[in-house]
Amino acid sequence: MKKLFIRAIWVCICLIPTLMAIIVYNHTPKTPIQSSEISSLTWEGPGGSTAQFWMKEKDGKDFISFLLDLNGNATPIDKLPKDVNTDNGYTATFVTGGVRSVYQYYFSTVSPSNSYVVDPEKKVFRIDAADTIAFLDSGQSADLYPASAVPTLTVVGETLSASSVNWTYYTYSGTGRTLNEVNPDIPTYTASYVGITLSASRIPDSSLLVITDDSDQVLYKGSLADYNASTTLKKLIRKDTLLHFTLEADWKEQEGAKYSGNASFCFDVQTIFDPAANFWLGEKSVELGEFVVLSGEFVEELSDLSFSSSPAIGFSPTFIRDGDLVRALVPIPRELAAGTGQYTFTVTCQGKEYPLTLNVTAPTHSEAIKTYNYSQKVNTALRTEANLAEFGSLMASLPATSTLYASDSFVLNTGEGTRAKYGQIIHNTGREADQFRSNGLAFVAYADTKVTPASGGTVVAVTTTSYGGNTVVVDHGWGLFSVYYCLGSFGEKAVVGTYVTTTDVIGYGGREGKGVGYTDGITCYCEVWVGGQPVSYYPLESQGIVIGTPN
Repeated sequence: MKKLFIRAIWVCICLIPTLMAIIVYNHTPKTPIQSSEISSLTWEGPGGSTAQFWMKEKDGKDFISFLLDLNGNATPIDKLPKDVNTDNGYTATFVTGGVRSVYQYYFSTVSPSNSYVVDPEKKVFRIDAADTIAFLDSGQSADLYPASAVPTLTVVGETLSASSVNWTYYTYSGTGRTLNEVNPDIPTYTASYVGITLSASRIPDSSLLVITDDSDQVLYKGSLADYNASTTLKKLIRKDTLLHFTLEADWKEQEGAKYSGNASFCFDVQTIFDPAANFWLGEKSVELGEFVVLSGEFVEELSDLSFSSSPAIGFSPTFIRDGDLVRALVPIPRELAAGTGQYTFTVTCQGKEYPLTLNVTAPTHSEAIKTYNYSQKVNTALRTEANLAEFGSLMASLPATSTLYASDSFVLNTGEGTRAKYGQIIHNTGREADQFRSNGLAFVAYADTKVTPASGGTVVAVTTTSYGGNTVVVDHGWGLFSVYYCLGSFGEKAVVGTYVTTTDVIGYGGREGKGVGYTDGITCYCEVWVGGQPVSYYPLESQGIVIGTPN
């Protein structure tokens, strides 16, 4: 019995160190390793950042010691609270010899006392609030502050770091921590000329974006907010081009933002000029009897183009080249069968359809009846279908030219007085059967009255027709013509191929009773034609030719 007792005593003595270790571990499991035993620490943040610390280096030794002290000051609890976001934690891997000890840390930036550490045995401890605050104010806690994220720029879908940045964010205690980064690399991206999209991860309070080409020509200088590739570069790029971008951006400290700083971004973009066709109308709304300019860009072959309208307008325009663009004038007949309403013009280019919408409204100008009794002076036999067709054929035979001569507003010659305007009903003989609608401006012109063009252009016809008598046609470009007829005689500038302006004389009025064509002898006419049919001159008087801008 005595031997058994002695043996029991020895067993207890032998177990004392183990029991003491268990007791010590249960009460102080927070420091299972000594700083002197640790060689390195791997620190992984919730944002994916990873840092390596070495005990032989001062910064590493300080941080490792800080964590060990933090562990030692922590208080054991039963389990990790349910409201802890385990996706927002740090992982610390201590390396002691060849052994790795992994700890998990969960810090709260809202309530420091609700921060926790989980040791390698999955035991949970509440971190002392003072230690939490010390960590939250350190540079290792950046992942916990969204404001610490240095701004980046997304270029054609790829993330670009700043070439240089000075960035300050504020921690739990209001301490400002500044990050300075330098990246000398200037990357080159490849994109279509309209695909150079730019967006900042944080919208700057002010910015200056400068875009230059290889010849140092400045293509854009303005804010990032105002930059838009489809409008900024679309009008400038006409071939494959290497562009150089420099962006200077500033972020001011604002209440609630908890950050401030500035950054520079430098990069190049090799643009690929492979644009899709684009079409637009000069106006969204016109009146019956007017015309609209149809423009297009990035069209390789005119033969690839076709036109249709719904409802139908009974006209298919002819496209012409205007430098890099294409143009077509589309008249809207005054007596359009479908009348007013919304029309859809569809331009087809290489099999792809491009719909354009035009609103057509009723004429707003006067349609008052003008009655004159010139039965003894007007040869009514001259106004026949055949003679009108001859006159119309002359106008329809004139090809559209690629040069736009007309500029500014049209100034129509009113001679010695106006007798009828576009759209008015005229009774030249006093008989209703002889009435007709004026296609232009009828004005009094005696033998010495000078007739001048309404705008700049080239004389393309000097002729005599049965209905129009002495006739001069001026080409204003793109298929827009003005015609002057029932002239008493031709002017010195009435020479085909001559460029004329509003001060040049192309004709004179007639003598009473001796006029040529359908006139009383002292009445001349000026009309504007597009596509072989007369159109209203009122818009040309008030605004000139409206071309519009690309969509």
